[in-house]
Amino acid sequence: MIFGGLLGIATLAGCGCPSFATLNVQDPDGVADPTQIDIVSEAAAAFVEWTGRDGVCVDTIELTNSADAVYEDAVGAYYGPGEPIRVEVGTDSWLPGIVWHELGHALDDVEQIALSHGNAFPTQSVNDHYSGAEVRIDEAFAEACEEGPPPFALLYALEHACGEMDLRDQAMQDLVFRRYSEPSGIGVDDSAHWEPLATLSADIYDVQPFADADGTVGIIGASYIAEGYGYRYSFHRMALSTTDTGLPSLVEDGVVDYSTFAGDARFVPSLDGQIVVQLVADSGELSLVTPDFATGAWDPLDLPGIVRVLGDAGVVSFEGGNVWWEDYGDGFGLQGSTLSGESLPIGQFDDGEARPPYAYSAAGGLYSMVRDTQFDEYAVQRWDDAWSEPDLPRGFFPQGGSAAGDEIAYAGRLGFRTTTQATLYKPAGGEWSIASRTCGGWMEPLLVGGQWYGLDRSGTGLYRWVP
Repeated sequence: MIFGGLLGIATLAGCGCPSFATLNVQDPDGVADPTQIDIVSEAAAAFVEWTGRDGVCVDTIELTNSADAVYEDAVGAYYGPGEPIRVEVGTDSWLPGIVWHELGHALDDVEQIALSHGNAFPTQSVNDHYSGAEVRIDEAFAEACEEGPPPFALLYALEHACGEMDLRDQAMQDLVFRRYSEPSGIGVDDSAHWEPLATLSADIYDVQPFADADGTVGIIGASYIAEGYGYRYSFHRMALSTTDTGLPSLVEDGVVDYSTFAGDARFVPSLDGQIVVQLVADSGELSLVTPDFATGAWDPLDLPGIVRVLGDAGVVSFEGGNVWWEDYGDGFGLQGSTLSGESLPIGQFDDGEARPPYAYSAAGGLYSMVRDTQFDEYAVQRWDDAWSEPDLPRGFFPQGGSAAGDEIAYAGRLGFRTTTQATLYKPAGGEWSIASRTCGGWMEPLLVGGQWYGLDRSGTGLYRWVP
């Protein structure tokens, strides 16, 4: 937690006030390593570039093991014009955020943004340590600065398509990060939308597509209900068939049940078209099985070493003939292997948290998320023979691509007053666009037989994507 701005609002000294030209990072007690000094220096330089100001009447950022002698929990402190900002480096805190938070206090001291635009900075998230309306608004403003610039390219598109932008995001764009820009934009398509197709028989989660050898395609999904001291899980198989009108219809043609008192049952992403279920027995023993919908039985799936991986990490993806999982060892990382146990050389992300691949694009590459050390948010990375950072707008999450080359993504911005969600898509060789007719809805996309389908957030409605 960051406790800053404890001394109230000061007045800019006008003449003699230091500018950003003299801003420097100092380590007077030798408590920081070179990497920490570089991170703080780069964070301060980014704030200068993004805000486009001449200065905030502060010329020194001091690195320390104790940011404030009175408030022991403080990891950053701003004491007023002309005084050094203090940043604590002896913790696991996110250093760029501390720097931006305290520079935000200094900027607010100069320009009085928080008080003059108080309705844009709600104080619900402010720690109870802060008392008094003005102090709490000041802290809410600094917390907004702490996050860095919002994903403006996404916000522009959401505002154009859906007609709303959170007041705090708008204020940060107009008043604080006025020079920040992103290399990629997002268009708006008024015609693309999700078309209602069917209502499912139960609340479904862990939805996966399937394809049989005879050409039958459809979706599978799990639901559960309380049963005594445990749960009964139902795994549903629903085939998609074409009607006389040429539109697909959904037919439920199989349900397999599994009851457990202390265990768990869930789908893991399909193994090259094969349905895989992870079972945790009452004793805690873990296994992988495939459901036989014709007989209602469970068939064991023998993958040496993979069950151990599941037990250690708990989050696994089967994609592209390989298995991927999180590694909580030395830092956070993404690990992968072939089904025979051969390691995949994708490397370890020592500087941030990586998630298993959640989208495999047949059109080119494997998408994953990596904790962005600058913005403290998940950034998209793509792996073909090595990891790369595609030139994509911030703030959305690719979900996969078809063999034809089109891709689907989520877009969302959760504000204090608004919750704006929409679907993005990219036709083969095209640019990312928001489908304006999907504003407010959040679909879980599925690629079934070359066609995109979507399951609404409640898990009961199935939709067909119409570009």
